[in-house]
Amino acid sequence: MEVRDARPGDADRLVELIAELGFKVDESGVAERLRVLAANGEPVIVAEDQGRLVGMLDWHVMPTIHRPRPVGRIVALVVGETSRGIGIGTALVREAEGRMRARGCEKMEVTSNLRLDRAHSFYERYGLERSSYRFAKEL
Repeated sequence: MEVRDARPGDADRLVELIAELGFKVDESGVAERLRVLAANGEPVIVAEDQGRLVGMLDWHVMPTIHRPRPVGRIVALVVGETSRGIGIGTALVREAEGRMRARGCEKMEVTSNLRLDRAHSFYERYGLERSSYRFAKEL
């Protein structure tokens, strides 16, 4: 398995993976957002196994007023249903954590949908703690 930056040509498979999170997105939109995220220095990270994408992680670095150093946030992580439980999610999070450290982050946090109990257990096993509520409103 290889962990690498996503490329615009990965958009078709990323659409399928993102659908596993419950989001409907289109390939051209994903390809464009991949370009923007890469240009901002925060490329989507993917796991590829035998030529097929099996997982992806979207992350960002956020400066905040209340911390001297930025916070890294994982905003999306998905491993394909048939590839779960073999370390792919851990490899993706480990890669993101390394990139966040390299960017000077002092904390890593994750947003996760309330319905994704397996994901919450995964994050807790990785060493993250439930620490806050997140509120959202579509604009």
